[in-house]
Amino acid sequence: MVPIHVSRPLVDRALRIMHGLLTAAEQRGYDVEARMRPASRARDEPVAELVITVKGHTFPLEICERTSKQPHEPTPRELRDAERQSTWMRSRIPKYDHVLDGRLMIDAPGHDSSYGHRQYDCSDGARWTLESRLGHLLAAIETRADEAEEKRIKAERAEESRKQRWYEVIDQAHQKLIHDHRLKALEQQLNDRRIACAIRSLSTAVREHTDGALSEATVEWLHWAEAHADSIDPVRNGVALPPNPQPTRQNLEPYIGSRGTYDYPWPFESQ
Repeated sequence: MVPIHVSRPLVDRALRIMHGLLTAAEQRGYDVEARMRPASRARDEPVAELVITVKGHTFPLEICERTSKQPHEPTPRELRDAERQSTWMRSRIPKYDHVLDGRLMIDAPGHDSSYGHRQYDCSDGARWTLESRLGHLLAAIETRADEAEEKRIKAERAEESRKQRWYEVIDQAHQKLIHDHRLKALEQQLNDRRIACAIRSLSTAVREHTDGALSEATVEWLHWAEAHADSIDPVRNGVALPPNPQPTRQNLEPYIGSRGTYDYPWPFESQ
């Protein structure tokens, strides 16, 4: 179904023009499709549309009859209503009428702003016919397709750059998590070493102070303390690189700041 909005005497010409346009488009290797556009808030029912697809970008077309602006002749009813109403009501009588004038035009559906109103069009003119301008219309569509493709590539590159930056931030956060985890482990070892040395120093001081004459309770306590010192002393137990913490979203969130952890697929398996 071809979207045609013309007076009845112009239907045959409009169909011939659209046939010529679509034939030329197909000869250039473009896809042509008639389809139903779904209903929207502005429309209760689906609307038939014709689209040409160039480089993956679709361009809807319709053919319609142009109008000319002519002075409006108030109807008797308008005049009667104006006499009974205020000055504001009289101002509502239109000054001009838009009358179909037999000139044809092909353009994007003007009632749908999502396509951009008349980004590409051609029409009958004072010195040419619409039939002679079809090549110009296809050239304009091709230009729009090139612009749309350039914009798509630019947006794709920008998205890829954002994605790459996001993964860089995640990797940096992971390295910071490992660094802080190791630093914490080192600080714990240093603290354990200080405590172990302090315990042994205390035990030695107690024994020297009493010249070995210790009560049973004191001996038991010192033995327990010295055993604890041995158990926490990293020098006696050996030191090694601690295992890395799991790079979960929860663990990395403190290092990421305002960046979301769910923007892209998580780079660590099963995390």
